[in-house]
Amino acid sequence: MKTDVIKNKITEYVLNSSDIDVEVLKELRDELRGNKTIMLRTFKTGEVIIPENQVVRVEAQKAYSIFHLENGRQIVSSRNLNYHQKQMDKNMFMRAHRSQLINIFQVEKIINLHERKLLMKGNVVLEFSRRNMAEVKSKLHHLLDK
Repeated sequence: MKTDVIKNKITEYVLNSSDIDVEVLKELRDELRGNKTIMLRTFKTGEVIIPENQVVRVEAQKAYSIFHLENGRQIVSSRNLNYHQKQMDKNMFMRAHRSQLINIFQVEKIINLHERKLLMKGNVVLEFSRRNMAEVKSKLHHLLDK
């Protein structure tokens, strides 16, 4: 069903557009394949497009966001964390703390539920807030038994 909706979007875009933006078509293609992408506004290169599933976590740094990727690369975005949270897949990402947005598929285990600590891929230990305890339990329930 989702595939049909995306195909209809592509068809509608191509039929109604006098000048076709190749980047829009690539983004729709990636979405069709299940590889949703994120466009980041950076200082060094302008705009960068990255696959959403490669993001391990996003860290707030005042009005900026630092994207930590699977390959160890870090990209600084000139947008705040709240902006990116609205753009990203709510089934894949959750707010662990006021300053952290995490990819739930990149969490290796819950180290200690009472101390509110998670082990992310890349051996990064993150703390999550008490306020987000219920969301952590519901989205990461499969890791509670490990």
